[in-house]
Amino acid sequence: MKEKTAIIDIGSNTIRLVIYESTAIGTVKELENVKAVARLRSYLTEEGILSEEGIQVLLSILHSFNKVVDFHHVNEIRSVATATIRQALNQSDIISRVYKETNLSISILSEEEEAYYGYFAAVNTTSVSTGFSIDIGGGSTEITYFEDKQIKHSHSFPFGVVSLKEQFIQGDSLQLEEREVLVQFIIEQFLTLPWLKEKNAPIIAIGGSARNVAQIDQSQNSYPIAGVHQYVMSPESISRMRDVLLPLDYVELEKIEGLSKDRADIILPALEVFYQLILYTDAPSFIFSRNGLRDGLILEQTEGKKVFSNQEIVERSLRQLGFEYNVNYSHNEQMLFLIRKLWEGFGQLGLWSLNEESLRVLEQAAFLFYLWGNILDSRF
Repeated sequence: MKEKTAIIDIGSNTIRLVIYESTAIGTVKELENVKAVARLRSYLTEEGILSEEGIQVLLSILHSFNKVVDFHHVNEIRSVATATIRQALNQSDIISRVYKETNLSISILSEEEEAYYGYFAAVNTTSVSTGFSIDIGGGSTEITYFEDKQIKHSHSFPFGVVSLKEQFIQGDSLQLEEREVLVQFIIEQFLTLPWLKEKNAPIIAIGGSARNVAQIDQSQNSYPIAGVHQYVMSPESISRMRDVLLPLDYVELEKIEGLSKDRADIILPALEVFYQLILYTDAPSFIFSRNGLRDGLILEQTEGKKVFSNQEIVERSLRQLGFEYNVNYSHNEQMLFLIRKLWEGFGQLGLWSLNEESLRVLEQAAFLFYLWGNILDSRF
């Protein structure tokens, strides 16, 4: 039987179950991905207690997740909780009740751990060597700064999209006065971190809010592949989106193509945080990463704390794609052998002067061409 690992991510806005399956080439692939909108942050009282209603919402979702886990005969389950459970003064009671009623053990991630796993997934699955990562959850926002793929600074702000909505938006739309107060609050928070200022480095955004921003931009630009990993947006694109969305109420926002209905009432605070971070850091680009906290957890479990070079990231991605689409590697090796011979022959004849890096790119292009044939065969 193949090894299967489940990760349950108990966030402040959504709770998600992802089941990973080990592969014959030593990697893992996503087998199942289930999301439930819980809005646990909205059940946190002013006294810092997660209400009984909130606990029941949590238990109901975890019971349903257990059925999915049992169906897949999962070997190992890892349940982690972030801001809302971390901030709840009755967290011990929550953990105890969850274990008693669902047999699931919850680990509460610290602010540093939550920021680290988002960074770890970002640097190991994108080509950005120096930049920021940001993950806006329902009750907290994690930002890291890394250079040469090594983390230099990290911070967790005690606000997220749900808490910002509750604090700054009273009706079914963001009013001009509310927006001004929200912007001032965000800027004041960023001012507490001198290492953020004017780094002129790209921002890698992870999580549901970032995914929706990317999907809206893709829809507006008729981009053919929704939710694509490493999708790049310019600061101008974010600014234009902000101008279009800010005047809309929730009913109008629900009709925006690319925006999930369950995020219609919280996308504006997220978009404002992204926009103000771009301005404050002088970021040249905003990049969406499909891989976040859960991917960081499973990556650490399978690979340790190793940080991959960009070349290793490309090779791992191609190997994973080849496995998923049943590439005949003996055939592929013969094709690469012929490519190398052509490269050497053309070089000897003086028809081109390509270096070793060019050869690697040529080999990768040949592999992708061969892979595309397998993809077409699998569809027809």
